[in-house]
Amino acid sequence: MIKNLFRNLRDNFVYVFIPMGIVYLFLLIALFALFFAFFRSASAMLADIADLIHLSAENSSASVNEFLAYSFGQLNWDASPLAILRQILDTNWLQKTLTGFIESLNASSEGFEEQFTAIVNTFAGEVKTGVSLFGAFFSLGVLAASYATRFAVRRRSTKRSLRKFLIAHTVVPLVQWVLLVLTVGLLFVISYYTLLVAAVSLLLSSAISLVSSWVVHSEGKLKLRETVTLRNALSHLGSLAILLVLTVAIGVVLYLIHPLLALLLILPMILYFSAIADVNTDAYVCSLLREREAGMERAGFGQNKVRNMNFLKELPIAHRGLHGETKPENSLAAFEAAVKAGYAIETDVRFTKDRQLVVFHDDGLLRMTGDPRAVSECTSEELARLRLAGTDERIPTLADLLGCVQGRVPLLIEIKNMRGVKGKEIAKALADAMNGYGGEYAFQSFQPFYVGACKRTCPGVSCGLLAAASLTKAELGGSLFWRVKASIIRRLSLGKAVGADFVSYNFRDLPQRSVAKFKGVKLGWTVRSQADEATARKYTDNIIFEGYLPEK
Repeated sequence: MIKNLFRNLRDNFVYVFIPMGIVYLFLLIALFALFFAFFRSASAMLADIADLIHLSAENSSASVNEFLAYSFGQLNWDASPLAILRQILDTNWLQKTLTGFIESLNASSEGFEEQFTAIVNTFAGEVKTGVSLFGAFFSLGVLAASYATRFAVRRRSTKRSLRKFLIAHTVVPLVQWVLLVLTVGLLFVISYYTLLVAAVSLLLSSAISLVSSWVVHSEGKLKLRETVTLRNALSHLGSLAILLVLTVAIGVVLYLIHPLLALLLILPMILYFSAIADVNTDAYVCSLLREREAGMERAGFGQNKVRNMNFLKELPIAHRGLHGETKPENSLAAFEAAVKAGYAIETDVRFTKDRQLVVFHDDGLLRMTGDPRAVSECTSEELARLRLAGTDERIPTLADLLGCVQGRVPLLIEIKNMRGVKGKEIAKALADAMNGYGGEYAFQSFQPFYVGACKRTCPGVSCGLLAAASLTKAELGGSLFWRVKASIIRRLSLGKAVGADFVSYNFRDLPQRSVAKFKGVKLGWTVRSQADEATARKYTDNIIFEGYLPEK
């Protein structure tokens, strides 16, 4: 989403002049109307005051003349003009004279104060109305500029549906405005939690923007939960943060050039960046849609094909193949034995140094080959020269496995957790490797983000989450927060967030409430005897086994 942001800024920068032109056209019209109304009202007020004073002075000429004579008698008219001016300024003569003049009129002319107050109040009311109309008209200009800019920068993706147009350009901005008002109100009420309230508000605003883009662009092919996720909302929030920094930076530069320039340009820039934030979200949702369609094609699924997970229940699944003394785990011999025995196969994949997918369980090679290096430190050619457990079997690539099985039994492929490997990278590699494979298969992983990435990249493929309730600190990589991680894995919390289709759970940790409530297929691992199988099948739909032959 962040990459799209800078691309959209570059492609649409010319449209910053749209809000600039519209905003200041409305501003000039509103200012002209305001000044015209103000001067007209001020002229009328002064004329009314002059008429009132003239009429009142005629009715009380004696007292007014007496006061004026007294007031002007306070000055020394024989002095120089400069000295007279100094007397006026030093003694506050002008203010005292005006105040006394009004008071003498008020004292000798009945109703003068009430009429004077009424004239001033009428003028104040007209000014207030003019300012309100100015604010409303200018706000209308800002709204028009926002609409025009949004439409311009979203010209390639805006749909013709009136309902979708109203949602994208009216409903969502209004909801976000209400959210902003509520946030400001809450900040006054609970000022101690300012940062928390602001963060929650921004996250909700990002989620609303994602919902808007989903409604307009999903075309019924994307689920809402695939689009509006915490990760996507945070990514959108990151885009907003970048735009905010850009706005502040541009405002500072403009201010250094000239404060008036900053005042004139900052509002159009804000409107432009706001529109870019929305078109950035649109672009992201459209990219999800394209990924989904490409994934359906790679997996050999038509647009209306529903994900089928029944194969995960039909046959017991051989853990790392049907291995034994002469057939090491994750070897072609173990896979061929499982095929001949009629069992589905569970296996593991990870990247080599040259980013090839090989079938191997451990991070290190020592246990299975005696080599002290890690798999990620070796190329696929170097791994091909090693032998598994002292036999003639070699470490197979994923392509070797597919060529061996050829769709005769289902495959359950576990994606091992690899440091520095992003979900999108491994998901694309798997999609490319499985392209054209005719058999049934599914992906699973302990890493929820791998599961989510595979679901987006290969939407026609079942993707599940591996979990357990008895993970140790060492198994979780020695993490400082390993207990928190263990709790999240045990509860399947992130599995729900990424929309896992099935769950593979350590059968020894069952029953678990989170597993019982899970709606998809449930697998139990790793079963090693008939007694274990009897326990596991109480809580699961199928088993992943090794060390014995279960009934099919």
